[in-house]
Amino acid sequence: MGMYTELYLGVELSKDTDEGIVKWLSLHNKGDEITFSDIRLLAPTELAGTRLDVLSGSSYYFDALPHFQFEYDDISKSYHLTLGLNIKNYSNEIDTFLKILEPYITSIGHIGHTRYEEEEVPTLLYCYDNVITTTPKNV
Repeated sequence: MGMYTELYLGVELSKDTDEGIVKWLSLHNKGDEITFSDIRLLAPTELAGTRLDVLSGSSYYFDALPHFQFEYDDISKSYHLTLGLNIKNYSNEIDTFLKILEPYITSIGHIGHTRYEEEEVPTLLYCYDNVITTTPKNV
């Protein structure tokens, strides 16, 4: 049956984020106005055909409902992405997704967490100099 991994992420992305990624993320905001097959057509090549080509997913193993929000902020001149989901992460889709976003993340410090279904304690995620790590600075 497989095990689920939860991802919570809250990041600011540069105004220079790749246009294809921006279009793909923006489609997820449209809800019923767009089909999953339309979203999958714009998924980054590295995620095409994986469980993360559509940024949604949930199971009964985690209590939180899936959440997705992606917006451009005119004041900060940057994008903001907030999401919570859980998927069967068989092919490390979550790591692939994070690597796709990594060059564009302008957030510094704690950005979220992952948690495997059988683990009580989540793995915290941090970002420094456009590199996502599980180790906070100065530790």
